[in-house]
Order: sequence, then structure tokens, then C-alpha cells
Amino acid sequence: LRISEWTLTIANLIPLFGVVFFGWSLFGIMFLYWFENIIIGVFNLLKMHRAEMVVDPNALSKNKTYTDEQTSVSRLAFMIFFFCHYGLFTVVHGTFVFIIFGPSDLNPLSFAVGIIPLLISHAISYRTNFIGHEEYRKIPVAILFVSPYARITALHVSMIAGAFMVQTLGTPILALAILIIFKITMDISAHQNEHRKHIPPAHDTSLQAP
Repeated sequence: LRISEWTLTIANLIPLFGVVFFGWSLFGIMFLYWFENIIIGVFNLLKMHRAEMVVDPNALSKNKTYTDEQTSVSRLAFMIFFFCHYGLFTVVHGTFVFIIFGPSDLNPLSFAVGIIPLLISHAISYRTNFIGHEEYRKIPVAILFVSPYARITALHVSMIAGAFMVQTLGTPILALAILIIFKITMDISAHQNEHRKHIPPAHDTSLQAP
């Protein structure tokens, strides 16, 4: 595993520790994972702002080019649309979480203990992969616009289905632990699929972090 994958794994293991030793609730876990969507959205906006291409040049007509002004306007349009669209997606998802699983005994300290490592994990991934591996030179804004959905949709549909099963079983510790381990497995797999094609070859020293 690379450093970004190690930090993601460790950050995801903290809720497991909380469930086993401190009795974190199902709603607390689901709210934590829902809030992670906001973190992913914020970092994706940072990526869209930093990316050097608006669209893939290979997808354009040979005679089509962007002026600096058109590039700035197009980038801003993508970012505004993403903010609105992803924001609505997140609100709807959060509404389902609150209606189905809570609100209940959400402990602010437990939430902070769970969310801060996830925030750090995504920050490390941004610095290591997007900046360090120079993904900002390779991934157009148009691709970044849709990339978070591929990662979180399948994950959270599965998580909600699993949470229903846990709720049916009365939220025993073992069932919650299995749910969290499942989330870790899917998260690492999605992370690897997202970044694998952008990893520079081991012998290539031209793509080091700035």
C-alpha cells in the first residue's frame, strides 16, 4: 500500500475501534460516513481549480482550442455546477441517513475523533496523488466533475443496505464491525482504481512532487 492508502485504512479503522471499545452507534457511523462526502466534495473542488486542462484535448475537434478567458469561464462553470449538483446529492443522501437511522445519540467528541483522521487522509491523498504524481496535469476538469460519483455511489448504496441489515439485527457490535470492514475494503479498492493509472513508473524521475 502507498502512504495515501495506509492513511485511508487507518482513518477507517478508527470507527471500528470506536464501535468495539466505546459503543459507537449505527447512526454515528452512518453520519460520519455521510459527512465524508462533504470532505470529498471540497477536495474535488480544489482539484478542479488546480487542474491544468478543462477538457481532454483528444476529445475535441482538431480545430478546437480554448483561449485563457474561455478556459477560466469553463472551469468556473464546471465548479459551480458541481457545487450545486453534488451539494443536492449530498443533502438528499443526508436526509435519508437522518430519517432512516437517526438522529440519535451523536457524540460530538466521537464524531471529531472519527472525522479528523478522514480529513487528514484525504488531504494526504490530494498532496501525494494529485500534486505529487502530477495528476493535475493529466486529469481534465470535465473528468473530475464526475469522478466522485463513481467512488461514493456504489459505496454508500451498499453501506445503506448493510446498515438496514445491522438495524434489523439490533445493531450488535459484530454486525457493525463487519459493516465498517466492508466499507474499508470498498474504499481502498475504489481509491486504487481511481489513482492506479496515474502512478508514474518507478524509474521515471521526471514526475516528482514539486
